[in-house]
Amino acid sequence: MNKKQKIAISAVALIVAFFVIGFAIGKVMKKSDNKKGGDTKIETKFANNDKKSEKSKSDDNSKKDDNSVKNNDSDNKNSTNDNGGSTTTDNNGSTTADNNGSTTADNNGSTTADNNGNSNNGNSNSNGNGNGNNTTTNNNNSSNNNSGSNNSGSNNSNTQTSSLSAKANASNSWNTGSGYGIQYDFTVTNTGSNTISGWTISYDVPAGTSVQSFWNCNARIENNKLIIDAAGSYAESIAAGETKKDMGIILMSSSNNPITGAATASSQNTSSGNSSSSGNSSTSGNSSSSGTSSGSVNVVTNKAVSNHGKLKVSGRNLVDASGNPYRLCGVSTHGIQWFGQYVNQDTFAYFATDFNANVIRLACYVEEGGYLQGSRDNMRKLIFDGVEYAKNLDMYVIIDWHILNFDPMRHKSEAIEFFDEMSKKYANYDNVIFEICNEPVGATWSGSIKPYAKEVVATIRKNCDNLILVGTNNWSQDVDDVIGNELDASNVMYVLHFYASSSYHQDNLKDKFKKAVNAGLPIFVSECSICDETGNGYIDHNLADAWFDLLDDYNTSFVTWNISNKAESSSLIASWVTKLSGFSDSDLSEAGLYFKNRIRNSIK
Repeated sequence: MNKKQKIAISAVALIVAFFVIGFAIGKVMKKSDNKKGGDTKIETKFANNDKKSEKSKSDDNSKKDDNSVKNNDSDNKNSTNDNGGSTTTDNNGSTTADNNGSTTADNNGSTTADNNGNSNNGNSNSNGNGNGNNTTTNNNNSSNNNSGSNNSGSNNSNTQTSSLSAKANASNSWNTGSGYGIQYDFTVTNTGSNTISGWTISYDVPAGTSVQSFWNCNARIENNKLIIDAAGSYAESIAAGETKKDMGIILMSSSNNPITGAATASSQNTSSGNSSSSGNSSTSGNSSSSGTSSGSVNVVTNKAVSNHGKLKVSGRNLVDASGNPYRLCGVSTHGIQWFGQYVNQDTFAYFATDFNANVIRLACYVEEGGYLQGSRDNMRKLIFDGVEYAKNLDMYVIIDWHILNFDPMRHKSEAIEFFDEMSKKYANYDNVIFEICNEPVGATWSGSIKPYAKEVVATIRKNCDNLILVGTNNWSQDVDDVIGNELDASNVMYVLHFYASSSYHQDNLKDKFKKAVNAGLPIFVSECSICDETGNGYIDHNLADAWFDLLDDYNTSFVTWNISNKAESSSLIASWVTKLSGFSDSDLSEAGLYFKNRIRNSIK
């Protein structure tokens, strides 16, 4: 064999060796790749998620309401949320996203749900999908937070969704000179299949924005965020498919529309099975049971109805069933469409025992989202419940047709229908009093109020002879207009309202009151407080004492405004208190403390 042949054979052998070695290495690498369980695919999938899918781009273009927390379904089959954390895989090829921070869902940019590192144990619980959704679902090829547990590939096809949809509507605004006051009305809807037992929504607002007041919810500003929840209110729990409304806030801001961006939302679910609640639900304050109470009646200090029976009018005086002068001193609810949680037997019992109150007034707003504007059924039930609670507690109760800032003739037919029903229902209730027009405005006594009252009183008198209160013009201040022109009806009193610290409610209004009483008119103060006429503002105790000393002199009945924790001066409960009974003095507002003492000393 010559030299050339040896070289050729060596070259062939070397080539064959390279092929054999390459083949062996390929086999080993293939086995190694099979053990990875598809990491390359997962990495590609997460990388692709940095760009919006065509569906997401389309959804961005269809956004309609910047003030809503929207329910936008993301395409869970072929995309995942970028959880800003690590990804892991179990031995069966399923994937788990570790949500060690906040999870931003790319759902039209509408919301960001903060998971605070929470994890859910169970069947692939998708945690906090950005628009307030808390979802237990089978997301094909998606990443779910399973607390790092090995589910052995059991990604159950169990779809249960509780979705929180909230909407803010700027219903009113005004220039304060240094900025703006803005009223927002809120609705919150549970569009899912589980009951939501607690929720929070928040909005970015301009620096310097403050909360002036709120109702049927709790509101506060923290780090330029408006945070709203309903802990302790009627809206705290929302059944599947239910919408809670009549929540509102008033903001003071440099902007005339400080809520312009999208909301951050979270909620808690009440559900069974393997579904778990997610998100960063926070409930502030001292949450307590709300709504109605039907348990044992609290011990009361004053057996008003048992001792005095059905009340009637004699001359200018209110007298009891025995003909003895009698005085009612008590408290009014705020609008029950907003603060219905305080129509509660335990709440009423507190005022009967600690304030010694002998009367409760149920403020049934006619407009402003009230009886004739969407809340009829709910408010009827609250009135029915409230009357029974008062009866159980041996208290008198005023059913107040709360017209405000308009001529009562506007809703005369509705008022006749309302009082026909109520007077028939309560014909045998000695404790029920009817107030037929709270605060007429722009209506003279002779031209509108008296003709209206004549028809409504006649309707009630067909059914019962219970005491009737009739409002007067100019927010029930012009009681002197009635002198010499009274209704030809028995058991009727005429209404005066005042707010003791108002510059408009001083000597001139006191003179009207004294003139009417001295003329023999029976006057009943069915609403009053110690702040100004807005129900808010500065409290002057000297002016307050002057008014209530005057009422004492004439033994005039009065009802103070209002049972709520609304952040305003007339509220009897401090704004940070969310419980509904068992109030300590530290739970009361300045007005609450004043009237606790005043009412206790006014009831003989």
